[in-house]
Amino acid sequence: MKQQILPNEIYIAGDYKSKKKLGMTDHRKQFELTFTGNPLLRSQVQVVDYGTHVYSHDNSIETNWEETKIVDGVVVWKKSGNIPFADMLLDFVQLGAITLGVAHMSAEQKDIEQSASLEHLMVNDRGEICLAAEAFKVSEARAEK
Repeated sequence: MKQQILPNEIYIAGDYKSKKKLGMTDHRKQFELTFTGNPLLRSQVQVVDYGTHVYSHDNSIETNWEETKIVDGVVVWKKSGNIPFADMLLDFVQLGAITLGVAHMSAEQKDIEQSASLEHLMVNDRGEICLAAEAFKVSEARAEK
């Protein structure tokens, strides 16, 4: 994969997204900013030695990418079939895993599905507003592909 570093602000699926300086990218070394605030590569994940134990949590974009697949031209999580949020999609572009076009198409499809799921709002037996099972059929079908 060839990394493609995007500008600090980008328009996707009707909204502007900005890079964040959060999480472990804010420590030790100066890494390329990401939209999620997570390190882009595994090698950038911070390891902290507390003397009694070593702490490291690999929340890198590279590791997250391994949990996805492309189904019908959109990026989805392997386990759920749901489309990742736009910030994550943009970081996948920076990683070089997908094109900006795939990110746009995925983000727009996510918006369409979220709007459509509102048709399945219901009130359950306890008086709580929730989504009926029909709202999840599209993502469940993608997870099975």
